[in-house]
Amino acid sequence: MERLRHDPLIAHTYASAQAGEIMPDIPEMKRLWALITPRMEPMLSGRKPIADTLDYIAERLAKSSQMQSWRRRHYPLSPNLAEQR
Repeated sequence: MERLRHDPLIAHTYASAQAGEIMPDIPEMKRLWALITPRMEPMLSGRKPIADTLDYIAERLAKSSQMQSWRRRHYPLSPNLAEQR
């Protein structure tokens, strides 16, 4: 443990964790990671361009958000479900 205390990478990770926020467990984050996870290794290995891949992910997330808005407008919750919320 003493050795880890003086490791600059561990210290940096710990400082980042202290300053950061816990990632929310919400459907939007699950959609984000579902798009990023299979593309992470190809981006980091140079097989896929990072900027183009991130643009693609942003497009997909925007379309997903638009679809959700449309669904909420055209298929509102039933009165029973709305009362439970």
